[in-house]
Amino acid sequence: MRESLVGFGIGGALIGLVALLLVSTASAYWVPDDGSWAGYLRMLGYSVLFFGLAAALEEALFRGYPFQALVQGIGPWPAIVLSALLFGVAHTRNPHVSGLALVNIVLAGIWLGVAFLRTRSLWFATGAHAGWNWTMASLFDFPVSGLTMDTPLYDVRAVGTDWWTGGSFGPEGGLAATLAMLLGAGWLLRARWVRPSPEVQAAGTLVEARLGPAWG
Repeated sequence: MRESLVGFGIGGALIGLVALLLVSTASAYWVPDDGSWAGYLRMLGYSVLFFGLAAALEEALFRGYPFQALVQGIGPWPAIVLSALLFGVAHTRNPHVSGLALVNIVLAGIWLGVAFLRTRSLWFATGAHAGWNWTMASLFDFPVSGLTMDTPLYDVRAVGTDWWTGGSFGPEGGLAATLAMLLGAGWLLRARWVRPSPEVQAAGTLVEARLGPAWG
């Protein structure tokens, strides 16, 4: 639970940084919309379940056993890059996808690969993934990888150039998200408190033989 919640908070904070960049450059604002507070609260609850399950599935596929076997076989950074590229390929058919959007999806795969290896915890990586998507869609009403969701009470309006805001793909298609992803991955690599829990260390995960002190 702790790893999931901490990861969720970090993912939410990172997309919050993207929203701050957009707002501070007058590239996003919100307008009132129809709906009730009861409907809004229901949506928040349902969307946590939806994005949590979606993140769990993607993390099991891209940071689960196949990724860990790659780390054991070819080392951490080659495995991170390869899995991130496959993560990008999996999103090539999303609506409104662009070249910059695919670059950002690959960067997200790198960020999540680092998140897993720094903690050896799929719970942490899944929480970070879900926190990013849930906050982006449910709190900020942005499209998530080109997919839109109707948030009661308010709607977001993105203005300006698509290379900055992401346009119809959502923030993940813009340079603001690129900056946040790079900052997020760099911070995870340097944050000394981000490390495997005693339970994970006792279990001895598959990747341990190929990771040194730099990975916690």
